[in-house]
Amino acid sequence: MNNRLFFIDFLRVASAFIILFFHSILHMGCWYPYLQCFFAQGATVMTMFFLLSGFIVSAQYGNKSLMDLPSMTKFYKKKLFSIVPIYLIFYAIHVIYFSGPNSLRQNLILFPIELTMTQSWLEGLGHLSHNGGTWFISCLVFSFLSVPFLNEIFRQLTNQKRLGLIIFLSFMVIYVPIAARLLGAPNLYDNPLLRCGEFAIGMLVYPIFNWLKQLKYEHFISNQLQL
Repeated sequence: MNNRLFFIDFLRVASAFIILFFHSILHMGCWYPYLQCFFAQGATVMTMFFLLSGFIVSAQYGNKSLMDLPSMTKFYKKKLFSIVPIYLIFYAIHVIYFSGPNSLRQNLILFPIELTMTQSWLEGLGHLSHNGGTWFISCLVFSFLSVPFLNEIFRQLTNQKRLGLIIFLSFMVIYVPIAARLLGAPNLYDNPLLRCGEFAIGMLVYPIFNWLKQLKYEHFISNQLQL
């Protein structure tokens, strides 16, 4: 990975830590002197996390098809195996050390949902168990599951169509939550479709980024030849 993408990956990891601190403020009442205002912006950073995740995936796989079974299986193993084991460890720690004696029934009921990481699909579970801090794992897993299919579609689009799709998706991920709030609908902050939309925007931005970089390079070469 070149230095530029290393920096993007660093930003993604940094945003994940900011989100962690944000949830510690939200759910545990933590206080961080001098950094409280910064960590309190975790909700905004969450959008950056999904955008950067899609950008990096497109940089790694955007020029190849993942639709054949070996490629798809390899991709899922690489991405999901880097998430699922750590998630299960934290889930076990939460159940053992942070759940009260009266929550055994609740944890047993939620276990299949937690295990399959489908909690973000079930409206109203955000306040139960530890879903308040792990819904984004559910959304991220869904985004990764959709990558081979989205990648195949995006690869066949022209840059103009990609740009149009970026504008459309950007409008939707901004407008839909605002409309939901104005209508008094449930909060869509942890909605997997909206988060996947942010992820898809990141996937679409990378080829546009490369296209603009190539145009700049070709313009530079043209100027040099005219000298």
